[in-house]
Amino acid sequence: MTTTTPSLHAQAALRRLHAQLGQQRWRGLGLALQVEVLALFAIIAAFVFWQARLAFAAAWFSQGPRGALLTLAGALAALTAACAVVAGVNANGRVRRSPLRTLWLSLPFEEHGLAGHIAWDARMHAAPLAALFPILLLSASGYTPPWTLMVAGIGFGAAFLAATRAASALGPALAPRERERPLVAGPPVRALLVVRSERGVRPRPAAAWARHPAWLTWWAKDAAIAWRRASGWLSLLLAGALALGSSLVWIVGPPTWPRYLIGLTAAVAAAIVFAEWVVALAGHDPFVAVRSLPLSPASVWSGRFLWVVLFTLVLLIMHLGALGSLRGPARSLYALWLGGASLGIGTLAVNYGVTLFPNARIAQRLLGLAVGFSLLALFVLPPFSGPIALGWALLHSARRLPRWHRLEEE
Repeated sequence: MTTTTPSLHAQAALRRLHAQLGQQRWRGLGLALQVEVLALFAIIAAFVFWQARLAFAAAWFSQGPRGALLTLAGALAALTAACAVVAGVNANGRVRRSPLRTLWLSLPFEEHGLAGHIAWDARMHAAPLAALFPILLLSASGYTPPWTLMVAGIGFGAAFLAATRAASALGPALAPRERERPLVAGPPVRALLVVRSERGVRPRPAAAWARHPAWLTWWAKDAAIAWRRASGWLSLLLAGALALGSSLVWIVGPPTWPRYLIGLTAAVAAAIVFAEWVVALAGHDPFVAVRSLPLSPASVWSGRFLWVVLFTLVLLIMHLGALGSLRGPARSLYALWLGGASLGIGTLAVNYGVTLFPNARIAQRLLGLAVGFSLLALFVLPPFSGPIALGWALLHSARRLPRWHRLEEE
């Protein structure tokens, strides 16, 4: 009893700490972003209800109540699998690159206690996705008996706990870990004990003074960092592959395909990946060194915005060169939508990267929320709701730009 009590107290204290940090992050978003997050979840819930309701109706008319019940079981199974994937990926990332790895090892955790806390933390990240299961039960009401909905809810709860627990155990097991087994430690502790050695710093030539505009010098500095850091090449290659594939759809795609829709979707995906790379590039700058330089927000913003302009020009050139079958006003409208989407998403990334510097991860999360909200709005209420939502996010993010020098590292 004396050996397990400290571990249980440490787990409870750490969980309370995580809850307090979560509340602080939620309050730190501000009222506008809080409303946006809640509105995003409401739109997702309404969309899931609408689509699931149509699927249950089609299954009931074709196969009767049995078909609706099978459809509900399949939907809940897919949701359980998605929650398990989220939990497994989160558990794997926690033991590989969480800043709390040293704290976890210093606390009086036993092996099963540490694994239990990692599983609890991963399950909490999968809980927002699991919150959609009442929407599925509500959409199935009227097509299946009420008692089946109760059984399905209980079954989903048990399946969620079992699947996320198994995925949370599998995630640390797949992480790189010490080859030599330290004492009797299992996969979580062995993964947390991994210490990655930094690469040797190669000598650089001495800096030379030159008279260039501040924004151009800032862009050249970003280019040098992007060239020397191989970690960002994967995102650039993915963005380039998506951009090339989106333009090749007009050449190799059959005429029966909705090529404009496929090409525009792939191009927007390329713009999103490139925007995340722009935000990640902002996180490589040392906070103290950058804030000590005589830089204005306009210089930093312009240097980063140049990346967005170059990417948009390359994307437009590739697509306009492949638009052989699209002529006249349709060609101009397609180019307007493509260029506007790329510039809008890229500009939002630049705004978040500058105003939230050096918190690149938070900036990427807010970028994903804003872009996801805009895409959902575009899909639910086309065609102008998406650009309106994106424009609102741009205005909201641009309000913090004049206060760039008054922001502090958190």
